Amino acid sequence: LRAMDGNLSQFDHCLNAMLLLGFIALRQGDRVGVMGFGGADRWLPPQTGASAMPVILNHLYDYRTGTAPGDFSEAAELIMRRQQRRALIVFCTNLRSEDQTHLLRPLQLVRRKHLVVVASIREREVLNRIHTPVHSLETARSFGAANHYLEERQLLLRSLNQAGILTIDAPAEALPVALGNLYLDIKKEAAL
Repeated sequence: LRAMDGNLSQFDHCLNAMLLLGFIALRQGDRVGVMGFGGADRWLPPQTGASAMPVILNHLYDYRTGTAPGDFSEAAELIMRRQQRRALIVFCTNLRSEDQTHLLRPLQLVRRKHLVVVASIREREVLNRIHTPVHSLETARSFGAANHYLEERQLLLRSLNQAGILTIDAPAEALPVALGNLYLDIKKEAAL
């Protein structure tokens, strides 16, 4: 999530999406907790009420990306230990096809008890390559690689959906609204 997407890093886009989701959830009377993993593992137990948003912001203000990869198995074990009550668990990331080997099993573990969402940023650079006119061998290769990347990503998203894991695949600027709308749909359907 260190890569830039527009003027912000993918991490910052994820953080913005999670903050909007937290704000909406608190307004709906739900509790909101935060767990960061992949280097500096941090935990804020679920908060509720009018004072919760400042507590969440104070907890998140110095979150940074690191070079350590996120270990989804370790994160799943920590969530299962820390969050005893059934909850909506949202993983905000940038999915890649190679994630399938170490992502599905931990998410299925969390899914046994919780409703799980994977919110993934669809990279602007990849989308730009899809829409760039092909006039040379180089642009044809770029177009083909981008299409291949997106096809593999769709297969991963489909396998997550088949395992009962909800997914969002949206460009960075659309991710906060997509995540907020999914949460409101979950609330409307009383799926949690």
